[in-house]
Amino acid sequence: MQLDAAQGRAAICVAATGGGALRHKAEMQDRMNVHIHMVNELKAVSLGWQQSVAQADAAQARSLVCNVGTGVSMISVGKDGAFERVSGSGLGGATFWGLAKRLTAYTDFDTAVLAAHASGDAGRVDTLVGDIYGVETSKEIGMPADLVAGFLGKLGSQDASDADLVAALLRMIASNLGQLAVFQARAMGVDTVWFTGGFFQQRPHGLGNADDGGAGVVRQAMVEAVGFWSGGTIGARFPPDASLLGALGAVTASGISA
Repeated sequence: MQLDAAQGRAAICVAATGGGALRHKAEMQDRMNVHIHMVNELKAVSLGWQQSVAQADAAQARSLVCNVGTGVSMISVGKDGAFERVSGSGLGGATFWGLAKRLTAYTDFDTAVLAAHASGDAGRVDTLVGDIYGVETSKEIGMPADLVAGFLGKLGSQDASDADLVAALLRMIASNLGQLAVFQARAMGVDTVWFTGGFFQQRPHGLGNADDGGAGVVRQAMVEAVGFWSGGTIGARFPPDASLLGALGAVTASGISA
């Protein structure tokens, strides 16, 4: 709370972070009669991660936090609170969901991801090594026949369902992000990547468990991608309430109290 000098009464102060909050700041203040205190997004995520994870995991002098929302930011966070954006990508949640909405009939994130998990076959959309060389020749050249040679290479196939398309899109985004995360983790000398952000958010109609719903499917895709690119030497982990670390950090940074 803070004192509104003009009207001589207490006004509600809300800590916020991220591009969406910044874009709608004026509208929210007018409609909700609150004061919006904006906090740098990277700072908010870093502080939130420290509040949620760092205090309980003191083994690493610094950690790699990969925040996935509209796009991707990879942040090096030290135990002393220092943080630096060390890498990132424009291929993130917005790319996945934008393409899914454009290419399929799905209008709900969880419905799309759960359908992909239940019945989707990304191999009907991606061009695989076996599609090019055949199964036997793939063995001869030392590559699995089911290895992706070209993401979305069979996009025009009439055999692909909407679930197949979403499965392929998720595999493409997760693989790209997993590869970048592994490269960055190796450059930093760490064996764990912490994933946060709205891409891993459990929606209200989820089944009540952090591993249920579309969030669980997306997390598993990231675990598999990091495991593939690292050969099992680097782990993918998710803090409690991974999608809320920015909000937690924003409140911490702003010093707002009840």
